[in-house]
Formats: sequence, C-alpha cells, structure tokens
Amino acid sequence: MIHEYGPYIWKAVLAAIIWIGGLAAAGTEIGVTDGVLGVVGGTAAGFVAVIWKMVRDGRIEAQGRADYAAQQDFLERRLNAEIERVNEERRRADMAFIREAEARQEALRVTNDLLHLQAQYHGLEIQNQMLKGKQHESQ
Repeated sequence: MIHEYGPYIWKAVLAAIIWIGGLAAAGTEIGVTDGVLGVVGGTAAGFVAVIWKMVRDGRIEAQGRADYAAQQDFLERRLNAEIERVNEERRRADMAFIREAEARQEALRVTNDLLHLQAQYHGLEIQNQMLKGKQHESQ
C-alpha cells in the first residue's frame, strides 16, 4: 500500500509542513499575511495532491476499463471466428454426407435398373426357349 500511495504521501507531508509553517508564521514577526498565505498555500498543495491522486486513479481505472473492453472485444472476435470455422466444417461435413447419400441412392437406383433389366432378359430368354420349343413341336 505504501508503494501505491508513496508519491502522494510526500506531497501531503509537504502540504502539511507548509500549512503548519503558515500557522506558525501567522503568530510571529513575519506577519499575518504571510502566515495566511502559507495556510492557504499548504491547503491548496494538499488539495492538489489529493486531486492529482484522484485524477491519476481515474485515469488508471479508465485505462483498465479500456484494456478490459479491448480484451473482451478481441476474445469475442476470436470466439466468433472459431464459431464460424466450426460452422464451416459442419457445412462441409453435411455436404459430404449429402453427396455420399446421393451417391448411395444413385448406386441403388442403378442396381435396381440392372436387376430389372436382368429380369427382363431372363423373361425374354424363357420366352425365346418356349418359342423354340413350339417351333420344334410344330415341325
């Protein structure tokens, strides 16, 4: 804590010395005017030290908020990029699955057509043998 407030403590001590010196001067031969100026100057120096501390803390806090906001923005952009990458991979996987399903469906259709043609050929072969059998009987 001393390190945090160190630069301001010596300013406050200096202000107190000036203030006390002003009070002391007010009661001596130096004169009341110089004493009042010392008190006012010491008080002003104390206020300046306190105000400087508040302003500096405000700047540090504002900088901290800005850093936090920048970090949040960076993390949000990174998260969105990762989400987009995962979504793109899913789209590619879905498209590959669809293409594979379409290829299987086409293979089944071709197989069905071949089986249908084979059945027709087999039926024609049987008809051909029956016709040959009738021709032999008629001769």
